[in-house]
Amino acid sequence: MKKLTLFAALLSIMTLVSCKKEAPVAAEAPAPVEAPAPPPPAPEPVTPAPAEEKPSTTVKVSTDGVDVKTPKTTVEVKDGKTAVEVKK
Repeated sequence: MKKLTLFAALLSIMTLVSCKKEAPVAAEAPAPVEAPAPPPPAPEPVTPAPAEEKPSTTVKVSTDGVDVKTPKTTVEVKDGKTAVEVKK
């Protein structure tokens, strides 16, 4: 019986000792941190000059059909019929 009591007391003491929180060790005070320099002002955005519009291909899709127009060709598809016009 003594051995059981002694073992239980030893186990509880070991548990308390292992779980005991240690006081933090006082470390040297950290060096003061200097404030970072403010960022340089943002550059002004450069807007490109508007470019001239070059002739391009346009496609229009509607419930009536499809229209395709290029600088030299025009195609219209309506009700399954196709009309093609070629310009020179």
